[in-house]
Amino acid sequence: MEPSKEKDLDLMHNSTPFNASEYLTEDETVDSFLFETIEEGDIAELIEAIKEVAKATGVKKIAETTGLNRGNVNQIINSKTDPKLSTFIKMLNAMGLKMTISSVE
Repeated sequence: MEPSKEKDLDLMHNSTPFNASEYLTEDETVDSFLFETIEEGDIAELIEAIKEVAKATGVKKIAETTGLNRGNVNQIINSKTDPKLSTFIKMLNAMGLKMTISSVE
């Protein structure tokens, strides 16, 4: 095998997966991250983005702020259950976010 290919394989085996939640520590970063995801228009991507923000916020904080059980918060974040709209809004608020609705332009 060529040395450059060996080096590429070593990098692949020794690298860690990208974890967006590690970078979502500032309000402006979170806002930009979610805004760009919303602009792309892919609902599945938006759900994943919100999950990353939830991970960055922390399950414990979300549970304490919302009054939800930590296990329930984990289930929601890990797509094991779909929350009611009222629960979703509580979780957004716990993450320092709010949901707004406007007309499609």
